[in-house]
Amino acid sequence: MGKAIFFNIPAHGHTNPTLALVRELIDQGEEVLYYSFPDLKEKIEETGATYMPYSIERLEDTNYTEEQLKYFPIVFRVCIESTATMLEFLLNEVDREKPDYIIHDSLATWGKYVGQIKQIPTICSTTTFPFHESFLNMPKEFFNLILQFARGDLKHLVKALSIQHRLCKKYNIKKPPLLDALASKEKLNIVYTAAEFTPNGDVFDDTYCFAGPSISDRGEGEKVTLPISEKPVVYISLGSIFGENKKFYEDCFHAFKDIEATFVLSLGNKMKETDFSFVPENFILYDFVNQIDLLQKVDIFVTHGGMNSAQEGLYFKVPLILYPQQQEQEMIAQQVERLGCGIHLKECNSDTLKQSLLKLLNNEEYKQRSEEFGTLLQEKGGYKRAAVEIMSFYKQKV
Repeated sequence: MGKAIFFNIPAHGHTNPTLALVRELIDQGEEVLYYSFPDLKEKIEETGATYMPYSIERLEDTNYTEEQLKYFPIVFRVCIESTATMLEFLLNEVDREKPDYIIHDSLATWGKYVGQIKQIPTICSTTTFPFHESFLNMPKEFFNLILQFARGDLKHLVKALSIQHRLCKKYNIKKPPLLDALASKEKLNIVYTAAEFTPNGDVFDDTYCFAGPSISDRGEGEKVTLPISEKPVVYISLGSIFGENKKFYEDCFHAFKDIEATFVLSLGNKMKETDFSFVPENFILYDFVNQIDLLQKVDIFVTHGGMNSAQEGLYFKVPLILYPQQQEQEMIAQQVERLGCGIHLKECNSDTLKQSLLKLLNNEEYKQRSEEFGTLLQEKGGYKRAAVEIMSFYKQKV
């Protein structure tokens, strides 16, 4: 059977959707060497893959704040500088391991360069929205992109382009277009959502496999035992990165304290129940829950709208209330609202939270739309379909 190298970045959100896919490839007889960072070693090895460390302990320029890393020029510079630092090491690794094909995250720029230099079939794993040049014809998206360039500081873009030019010249490879840093398009692109959920989803060609969410129980977090009751169950989480938001949680307490429902609140690892002077009786607080398990038991999901959380909620047919924390999550919230599967909070306070929850509880149309779209996502095939596409792709290249 085949041998794959998987290059990813140090982010749980970019890793989690790939784990079931990697396990499926291995179950089909493939060997997978997965390059990542120490914090993710354990969950990678649980798939049966071989964890492989990079030659650096972290990506370059990690002095940037989370706020700065929201902007494209800075992300592009971090990725291309990391590529320049690691490229010789990775080329030697590939010479030693002789993989049949490479899979790389859309932000793991080094995977694309290694594939081009060594002329190995290369596949892009996209855990966010795929990017297409037609997006620049959409006025709002074009404005947002310009805003990212301006706020991200053009000096980072200039530096990144200089490094990119030097690498392409050194290795005699074609310089990719600038927008490829956002899209990282390959001859096969695995996307963990549906085209129907993607902005301008009809513009993507058949090199894109919209496999739908890659859902598997990763065994993370505590399984929630809910009280036996006819009351609706509402799950609230801002995810692991944005969990330190005391005001949001207190707004939830104030908004929902008198509503006849059970509220399960996952605080993440940045706050504790003791941080609050008052917690309503209809709330159950956890540090970290098993989200895949819980979403199969709840009626509404209040979320920051990260791609993985939103896809998991939609997959299990749960209407969403979305409180985005950054630009990509704004786009996700807009798509959920467009589909009629939830409400995008453009302003978040106790009043808007309460009004949104009551609207979802009292309007069956949201539940019906969520049922329909969840069925569509489940029928996409998920990680099993992605594995079939990958194996078919590289065998055609042999």
